[in-house]
Amino acid sequence: MQTSFWFLGIGLATFLDFVVGVSVAVIWLGKNVPTWAYVLGGILALLPDFDLLFDLMWKQQSTNYDHHQNLSHRPLVTITISAAVCYLLGGISWGLTAACCLLWHFIHDTEYVLTGGGIAWFWPASNKYWSWKRVVDPKKSLIAEAVGQDEKWFHETWLQPSPAAIQELSLGIVLLTSSVVYLYGFLASLIVFYIVAFGIMGIWALYAYSNRNKQSAH
Repeated sequence: MQTSFWFLGIGLATFLDFVVGVSVAVIWLGKNVPTWAYVLGGILALLPDFDLLFDLMWKQQSTNYDHHQNLSHRPLVTITISAAVCYLLGGISWGLTAACCLLWHFIHDTEYVLTGGGIAWFWPASNKYWSWKRVVDPKKSLIAEAVGQDEKWFHETWLQPSPAAIQELSLGIVLLTSSVVYLYGFLASLIVFYIVAFGIMGIWALYAYSNRNKQSAH
């Protein structure tokens, strides 16, 4: 896969988490903060995946392990420590922002929640992945089945209008434009809507065009 599409796939896959983080920051911090504070909320919502982002963005290769086994994906530990640090640095509003951003991330990572693959909610008491549907050994989880198949995942799920991509990206657009309406008004939200929506469709069109060219070359 071309490097450019690799990065674009990462962007689409992380879009909803980032937007939820922005929206959470809007809720807890209000209007009287600089724009970077909302962006930081989005980054907080991506924090558990920084290990994976490093592998995908800098090494540009599939991960051959279940990164949900890393300490960053232990909700009881990560939420507690991150919320405490943010509270000490920025007060109660930042503590709540961090806690809610990370809580969403782990909900999103739960099996059968949108594109979630599994999360050990009660580690260290239990290493099993818990969801509303089942409790499963990590080796038998949805994410374990997809280990080493990141390129296939990008291709089938994110770089074309799959049902999962349409669902998550549409939800992200709704949340993002709602936040922009509240902060900057309707016109700004309309501009953001068109930029994001046409940007996503443009990525899909470019990827489809690139694949057609590859097939015709062979």
